[in-house]
Amino acid sequence: MIEGRFRDGLPRTTLTLPGRDGDFEVEFVVDTGFDGGLSLPEHLARTLEADEPDIRLIRLAGGHQSRCFYYEIALETEDGDSRPMEVLVLEGNPLLGNLFLEGTLLQIEVEEGGSVTAENL
Repeated sequence: MIEGRFRDGLPRTTLTLPGRDGDFEVEFVVDTGFDGGLSLPEHLARTLEADEPDIRLIRLAGGHQSRCFYYEIALETEDGDSRPMEVLVLEGNPLLGNLFLEGTLLQIEVEEGGSVTAENL
């Protein structure tokens, strides 16, 4: 289960990611308009424990296509297994998107301090 809080007008949660120098925590904005898994700004993405990034085309919210770097990482699940996840390199807030949320029930109390939860179906 993922837990977080609605703060500063956005639903947020913290995930632990595998880093080159050990695991590290990142606060993500839960963004159901983002069809990817995760996104990180470049300065955080470079610290991931991952192979060199690849490039692919993505379609941005305005419909424009753009070339984007991405990393493939292995996220540890609640039951100790490993789940492959794509991390796009996008400036701005780290985002947690629909690909990550697939197979979960997402609940957001849209008020300052409200709870944010995503649990497996």
